[in-house]
Amino acid sequence: MYAIDHFLMELVQWLGGKTGSVWNDICTFFFAACTFLCEEIFILVLVFILYWAINKKLATIVLLNMFMSIGLNGVIKTSVRRKRPFLNPDFADLNYVKLDNFFVDTRHLVNSYSFPSGHSQTAASMFVSGAGVITSTERAEGSLSETKPFYRWLRSSRWYIAATFLIILVMMSRVFLGVHYPSDTIVGAILGAITAIVITRLLLKNYNLKYAVFGVALGLCFISMIIEIVNNESSLADTVKMIGCAFGAILGFVIDDRKLQFTVGGVWWKRLLRVVIGLLLTLLVKEGLKPLFNLIASEGGWAVFLGAVRYFAVGLFASVGWPYIFTKIKL
Repeated sequence: MYAIDHFLMELVQWLGGKTGSVWNDICTFFFAACTFLCEEIFILVLVFILYWAINKKLATIVLLNMFMSIGLNGVIKTSVRRKRPFLNPDFADLNYVKLDNFFVDTRHLVNSYSFPSGHSQTAASMFVSGAGVITSTERAEGSLSETKPFYRWLRSSRWYIAATFLIILVMMSRVFLGVHYPSDTIVGAILGAITAIVITRLLLKNYNLKYAVFGVALGLCFISMIIEIVNNESSLADTVKMIGCAFGAILGFVIDDRKLQFTVGGVWWKRLLRVVIGLLLTLLVKEGLKPLFNLIASEGGWAVFLGAVRYFAVGLFASVGWPYIFTKIKL
């Protein structure tokens, strides 16, 4: 397996040309951008834009697929514990691109595991679930009627081709940057696609099953968290944050379903304004609480807990707090 992985990884990195060349710099920027498509910040922005301005059910299904993928990926990763290629002496001749900025971070992956690729799994889960919802809407108008006007130009084959292309680019980006073996990305993409197909079809037939899906995903995340606690893994803080954010968001979705029933309709400028205001308020909560919580605890168990609380607040306010404000001001 390592021989095949080495060959494929070498091939992908060969496409980027010689290290330090202009072409290599362009490829590094391009593949870093592809990786960003499945970073935490991009996924949150995408889901909330869908929720505030395009289609609430589409946003919910995509988020549930993401949450399920995070839980499943975490359980497998912490059980298999495969070290990343830049820690493997047999791959020392290949490149490891160290990035550490607001958009992409590959420098702090030394203590995290490689199999399967979380980015590849997330990409498949996100894009396949989106394609499934959109194409089913085209075939049966009314199942998710809010979405249809925004995707009249799409056809089933075109969307699946675009989704497949994006998934492959994300997979290649992880290999090009030197943080995953090709086999990590292949297995991750397969797991993500299978999860997305099953969950999306299930929810399109019976949307009320979203609570059961959430329960299973939450259970997987807690199993992953327990394994990380037992093994004293450094990835615990990130896992707890994502559990907090997803739990807050889905709790907000439930409150909205039963009490608020926020609608995404309206002219284009109102939708755009909701997105701008919502993102600014969400950023304010996310970054505003950080220094405050750091005064209480900047490291250790309390810091991990407060990180979960901060992300829970992000998810809850974004899913029901801002929609409540939008409703009150008739936006």
